[in-house]
Amino acid sequence: MSNGESCKSAPGGNCGWLTGKCLGGSGAINAMLYFRGTRADYDGWCAAGCKGWCYTDVWQYFEKSFTNQGNQTHPRGYMHLEEYGSYAEDVKSLFYSGAKELGIRRIRDFVDGSYVGYGEFRGILEQGRRMSSAKGFLGRVAKHRDNLKVIKNAQARRLMFNRKGNQVREVEFVLQNGKIFKVKVEKEAILSAGAVESPKILMLSGVGPADVLKPLNITVNQNLPIGENLQDHVAIPIFFSIPAEQSSLDVEDIYNYLKYQKGFLASIGTGSLNGFIKTNFRHKQPYPDIQLQHFTVRRGAPLGMGFLQGFAANEMLQNFFRNLVDQGDVVMIFLLLLQPKSRGKIQLQSASYQDPLLIYPNYLHNPEDVDGLLAGIKYLQRMAKTPSFVQKKAKLVQVPIAECSEKFHDSELYWRCYIAYYSSTSSHLVGSIKMGTLNDTTVCLDPHLRVKGIRNLRVADASIMPHITSCNTFGPTLMIGERAADFIKQDWRERALEETKFFF
Repeated sequence: MSNGESCKSAPGGNCGWLTGKCLGGSGAINAMLYFRGTRADYDGWCAAGCKGWCYTDVWQYFEKSFTNQGNQTHPRGYMHLEEYGSYAEDVKSLFYSGAKELGIRRIRDFVDGSYVGYGEFRGILEQGRRMSSAKGFLGRVAKHRDNLKVIKNAQARRLMFNRKGNQVREVEFVLQNGKIFKVKVEKEAILSAGAVESPKILMLSGVGPADVLKPLNITVNQNLPIGENLQDHVAIPIFFSIPAEQSSLDVEDIYNYLKYQKGFLASIGTGSLNGFIKTNFRHKQPYPDIQLQHFTVRRGAPLGMGFLQGFAANEMLQNFFRNLVDQGDVVMIFLLLLQPKSRGKIQLQSASYQDPLLIYPNYLHNPEDVDGLLAGIKYLQRMAKTPSFVQKKAKLVQVPIAECSEKFHDSELYWRCYIAYYSSTSSHLVGSIKMGTLNDTTVCLDPHLRVKGIRNLRVADASIMPHITSCNTFGPTLMIGERAADFIKQDWRERALEETKFFF
């Protein structure tokens, strides 16, 4: 829902969010960008009371996702990292040169951490084809696991508790044909529906803020701040126009992909070009606060025009972007604020699982977030003045937005207006079921991801993050799954050991 401070270009001023209703979840429809974040991200979690989540604790779990630990008879799932195919190397070279002239170094890749610098990242690919956690983990083992049952075209409605509300007895779900089923929970239930759906399922089950659930006549089993602490990387698009000859896809591109899984069709354009920069030098830590993701539309490219028209709220802006593509290459840079101060929330609208949620992203609610984005824009303004960009006649584009054009040309007033107009989601939704110490009233889970007050329920997805990571969240979410698996094994082994001691 709109707060009037962001996403003003969207219909009704409401930010549009996408969700992956498929095996693998939203990770199956993402851009396949793989990062791990900074040491400060995880040490910050640890310092806030999340024991076992320090940088040195979690690093092995990042590595584990890409290690084939099985064999042909006992396979185990794993993911695969691969370099993207080449595309628009001239554009990439331009940004490397401009960054170098601003004193920003080139990074070989970002797998080892989100360092300040420019470079190309590797993606979740295998033989030139996109991958998902469903393909990597489930697809590799499904034929060999009799104890694995996946039910498709089903939606979880709620968890059924005992009378005390401290133990899950059953999970209720509905199939696409409307039939309702229940599954008994023996040892424990693990909720992994994402930062939006996991809070919804918990609240529908009576686990959530009492002041939200009681007016909806939902019995409160546990009064917890479910749905609070919602975070996302607010993003804005910044456009560069570069004079260029018209280009097109040719037969060689198709052959390279079909034969070798390389080239343009194995790329995501210049989307693999990434920059991490530090604009706030008051902080002594050497970590970035802005991320830059680059996407190029070649001159005259019809598909690219369709992409750019997504930023055209009216016919005048459609014509503006069409003229840009007709005259040269257009590079759109998504400028992401890595550590936003604003916090949103998710609430139920009714007691029905079929009704949409009330979602308040609250982008830019904290004025410091606008200042952070402005610092990123000023960096790109400096880049536009570097010798490399001047020589190529590459210019930063000022989009003629009616609400903003009355402001002074290329002034801070214009860019503040622009940020409010073009701010949007990065689809990096996290934090809505916060992990931390049990004595913290803002926390919903202990560091082993167990829901407070409930014996046999954990959450394992991006919703558990106390603070958002300084990078795309798919990689950290994979790590959370790996970390949760070890916690589950550890806890049940300890319980079995205690039972053995008691028996003897």
